[in-house]
Amino acid sequence: MIGDTLSPVRTSIIVEAPQVRAFDSFANRLGCWWPLEYTYGQAAFDTAAIEPRAGGRWYERDRHGRETGWGEVRAFEPPSRLVLAFAICPQRAPGPPEKASELEIRFTSEGSRTRVELEHRGFERHCEGAALLRDAMASSQGWPLILAAYARALRPLTVVGARPAGGGEPLGQAPSGDRTTGPVPAGADHDRHGRL
Repeated sequence: MIGDTLSPVRTSIIVEAPQVRAFDSFANRLGCWWPLEYTYGQAAFDTAAIEPRAGGRWYERDRHGRETGWGEVRAFEPPSRLVLAFAICPQRAPGPPEKASELEIRFTSEGSRTRVELEHRGFERHCEGAALLRDAMASSQGWPLILAAYARALRPLTVVGARPAGGGEPLGQAPSGDRTTGPVPAGADHDRHGRL
C-alpha cells in the first residue's frame, strides 16, 4: 500500500447560515460543535481551535490546559476556504507533520444558506493504516457525522414557551441533540458548556 495513491474523501452539506457565519462557526467556534468522540480529551475536552493564519495550528485543549495538535493551518481565507494538515495517525494518535493528509473546506454562498464542501486527500502520506483511515473518514461515522454536528450548531434554537412575533401559540421544544443547558435565544452563540 505504501506509495499507492488513495482516492480523496469528498462530502458536502448545505447549512442554514450565510457564508460569513458558516465560515466563522467552522473556523472560530470549532470547540463548540466538534463531536467529543473525535477528540483526544474525550470527557476532559474543553475546546478546539484553528489559529486564523497560514502556518498556525489547529488543536484541542483539555480542562487541565494540555494542548494536543491536530495539524497545521495551510490556508485561512475567510469567508470561502480553509486548508488544514490532518496530522492524526490512523491509530488516533498525533502524527508527524510530514505524514499528514490534507483537508480543504470550501464555503460557497447560496443566498441565506451556504454549501460547505470538504475534501480530505493525501491519505497515502499516513503510510501504515492509511486505507483504514480513509475508509473510516468516508463512512457515515466519519466526515458526514462531523459535518452533521457542525450543521446542527448553526440551526437557530427556539426558546421554549416564547411567542412568535405578532402573537400566536408558544413555540415548541428546542431540537433534540442540541448541546445547551437551557433555553437560548435564536441566533445566540453558545458553547458546549452552555455559556453564551
